[in-house]
Amino acid sequence: MGRLCVFGFGGVVINSNMYSKAIIGDFTTILPLSTLASDVCVKDYVTIYVGSLIASDVVLGEGVSLGAGTIVKEGVRIAPWVVTGQASCVVKDIVEEGITVVGVPAKKLVKPILDKDPRIA
Repeated sequence: MGRLCVFGFGGVVINSNMYSKAIIGDFTTILPLSTLASDVCVKDYVTIYVGSLIASDVVLGEGVSLGAGTIVKEGVRIAPWVVTGQASCVVKDIVEEGITVVGVPAKKLVKPILDKDPRIA
């Protein structure tokens, strides 16, 4: 467990046994009702919002932000600084850094929704 980690009040489940390990990086925040399976690697500065489910053998890169209720399937690798939308389901590796993915299954958000608003200069 890293330095200055924050775990949500009300319960965070980290499943592990003597043959597996969960690695939690520095300055990581995991909010309530989230579950991390065995052999999960969560790098530094990661935020996991309420009710997220991380399957086994998952790697979350530095600065990843998982929206509330996000599901990450077994064996998935997520590149640094990726943001997932609420209730997204990540079923395959995300290799591009700094993007936003949304939906079921999670796909790259090509153009921010705000760009379509004519009131924004």
